[in-house]
Amino acid sequence: MTGRDWNKTLTEALSLHTIVIRDQILQLAVRLLQQARLLNQGMKITVVESSSKGVRLRVEGRLTGRWVEELRRTCDLQALSDGIRLTLDLADVSFADAAGIELLKELRIRLVTLLSPSSLVAEQLKA
Repeated sequence: MTGRDWNKTLTEALSLHTIVIRDQILQLAVRLLQQARLLNQGMKITVVESSSKGVRLRVEGRLTGRWVEELRRTCDLQALSDGIRLTLDLADVSFADAAGIELLKELRIRLVTLLSPSSLVAEQLKA
């Protein structure tokens, strides 16, 4: 292999390596942006079912910070009338901080049904 061929091969290899690294950096940046977006989304509460006998709410996202009080207010509004059974579907709650876990424990004491908590949330509710 001549010096010119070696130089050309090295240049091509470096160019290919640069493209691979650039693609890996872009993939990492996309993943980080997706995670940041999830962290900033907070929580979503949706009335899934409502009747004269009960209300079922779907809770999604992270039960932290101001969202704990938001869930408390929402539950209080939905369960104002005696005899109305409140159920929270927690399958899509990805995380709950200490205040969120305390609220869920309080709601459970008030006979609110907690459906399908993630294994992480279920474990915290046991403590």
